[in-house]
Amino acid sequence: MEHYLAIFYKALFNQNVIVALGLGLYSVFKFSERIRMAFWFGLVIFLSVTLSTIINSVLYHYVIKPDALAWVGYHGLDLSILKYFLYFGTIAAVMKLIELVLTKLDFMDLSTVENFYPLAILNSAILCAALLAEQNNYLVLESTIFGVGSGLGFLFMIMVIAGLRNRMEYSDIPESLNGLGIFFMTIGILAMVFLSFSSLKI
Repeated sequence: MEHYLAIFYKALFNQNVIVALGLGLYSVFKFSERIRMAFWFGLVIFLSVTLSTIINSVLYHYVIKPDALAWVGYHGLDLSILKYFLYFGTIAAVMKLIELVLTKLDFMDLSTVENFYPLAILNSAILCAALLAEQNNYLVLESTIFGVGSGLGFLFMIMVIAGLRNRMEYSDIPESLNGLGIFFMTIGILAMVFLSFSSLKI
């Protein structure tokens, strides 16, 4: 149990895709202007990271890696060359599924989802979670926990950044720092805060 908690903690803090790895910052900057918009975009990324990490882990262990197809009689076959094609295909399919579900259930209107879709499907954080799970030699269950932690880490951080940006609207910020300047300064400070979590062991 402690092993799985350590994986979750690592994904949530030590390898947080926004502040620790600096991924998906353009989409964070674009959709963190309003708290409501940040929540919905973070939720879309959370669902896509979780689902795509699970599916890509299954693909890696049972189709892609060397000798993965031994269970169906194909020994010594290595499909690693197709890894990125399959990963990107999975991400695109998962994002389309999420778009259909959210619009059918009326959680979001179609125009909002279509606004999210291009930046969400190209968000490097989604692919990064699957690659980190592979790099850490996680099995499917471990990859699932890592994917959930990565998705929650993204959702948590984009909400924190949206809250800070909302407060900054009423602050006297120098004109030269408005926009991207104060945004990257905020990311840098949050990254230093998250460094303090890296020394904690579970």
